[in-house]
Parts: sequence; C-alpha cells; structure tokens
Amino acid sequence: MSQIEFRFARNEVETMSFSRFKDSWSPNLLPTGSALQEHLGNMVFRVEGYDDGLQQLFEIPDARRFFCAFHASWPYWFFACSLATPDLHIMTLCCLPRLLVLRRKSPPFCQVQFHPEDLHNFVLEGFRGMNLMCARAGMSRAENLERSTQIIAYYQTD
Repeated sequence: MSQIEFRFARNEVETMSFSRFKDSWSPNLLPTGSALQEHLGNMVFRVEGYDDGLQQLFEIPDARRFFCAFHASWPYWFFACSLATPDLHIMTLCCLPRLLVLRRKSPPFCQVQFHPEDLHNFVLEGFRGMNLMCARAGMSRAENLERSTQIIAYYQTD
C-alpha cells in the first residue's frame, strides 16, 4: 500500500482538534487482520501553517501541546508511522517534557538535547499502542518483534 500523508492545519493544532483524523482512523473504525497490516508503517503526519522556518515544530508550544494530546488520544504511532521520514522523530520531540534546543546563526546549527529517560518512557508507551494494533492486525510475535526492532533502530539514528 502506498504512503498515506495526513496533514493537520494550523488551526487544528491551535485548537487541539484531531477529530478530523479520528473520524477515519479511530481504532473501532479500522479493519482487522491483513487489511490492517497494510497500514503498518505507511503513514506520515504533517502540520501546515508553521512554514516560516524560524522555529522547528518541536519548539512551538502549541505544536508540543497538540502532539502530546494527540499521542494520548491515538497512541498507535509506532504501528502506523513511516520510518522513512523524520516526521516521527519530530512528533516525538514534541512530546518529550524536558527539551533543550541549542542554536547558532552562523553557520546555521540546531542541536536538541533531551533526557534519555523521557525518550525511554515515550518508547515504552508507544510500544503499548503498537502491540494493541499488531494484535488487532493478527501479526505474529516475530512480526511484532521485527517492527519493535525497526522502531528502536529508528530512534538510534540522528
């Protein structure tokens, strides 16, 4: 199945509204078995309206609040998200409570620091949601482990 790109508008971020997404992607609306497996790792989430380039999405308080609430409401990111883009990294950084962004103008440089235990806790929570979707998709323990290994490898890259 081809990649699915879901775009949240700036007003959805500012009003903390992900109902348009959940109207189609709530767990009770999703298929089961192999039909759900087709959605494994093929979704990319984007946000429109913050394209001025002055700040990264994870530096914007509204975006941070939005993605924390979105993850709490729909914790299946590790099942659905593509690992071929940096979008899951960016969404994750939005959810980490202690984040330090270091910048310099010349030459342009941005470094992000976070507490490892915050990422550890996020990943554990993410695996809970992923495991639920893997079970709903009828995936074997080996298939679940393979996806888990891919997620860990994804977070070990810059």
